[in-house]
Amino acid sequence: MPLPGGDADKAGNRYELRWTVRQFIRLLTGDAVWIDLEPIGEEGDRIEFRLCRSDGRIEAHQVKRQQAGKAHWTIADLARAHVLEGLRKHALDNDAEFVFVSTQPTKSLPELRDRAQTITDFSAFQKSLPLPLAVDFDDLQRRLGVDSGEETWRAVRQSRWIPADERELGDTVLALLGAYLTGVPEAALGVLSVFVLEAVHRHVTAAELLDVLAQRGIESSDVARDRN
Repeated sequence: MPLPGGDADKAGNRYELRWTVRQFIRLLTGDAVWIDLEPIGEEGDRIEFRLCRSDGRIEAHQVKRQQAGKAHWTIADLARAHVLEGLRKHALDNDAEFVFVSTQPTKSLPELRDRAQTITDFSAFQKSLPLPLAVDFDDLQRRLGVDSGEETWRAVRQSRWIPADERELGDTVLALLGAYLTGVPEAALGVLSVFVLEAVHRHVTAAELLDVLAQRGIESSDVARDRN
């Protein structure tokens, strides 16, 4: 987690904190097993954290609140911001699902991903692309620096591109904390946000989160106990 800087940095940090707490809730509900916050070494390249889902699949999350002066992310924008390095590293080299989160939507990649998920044969996928998407797919391959369209297709299949409005994200986090924990949700959010900053480079499980919350008198609600 970067140290606070100017106003833009602070807003970006706040957004990243909210998204990380949103994933903590997945731990508390049993949808995920652990989170590694800013892993040291190659596993942490170009991402904020790695998460293990309950089915054993690994997700690698990169969060960028927004880019100034633009309404969406193009493939060229993602290359300049080193997001595609993260996609190649984690989706191809580490066989994880690469998750990119921003307040601004991503152009073309969500549709390419949806098609790649639906059409599981690469040749059929290629033939299905209308010309604008085919052009963007070729551009993606070039900027990823991979040797084949099939590798690019595999990277796209193992990715998600999530536009998460900042206010809606905050409201969702508070609503879920209110449902799954006792007490005032803003208090739980504060405790978990501080813990994110203190737990950088650490492996975090639900048991540790519950212990941290219990120290502040916050426990799992009846809803959470029924779910688990």
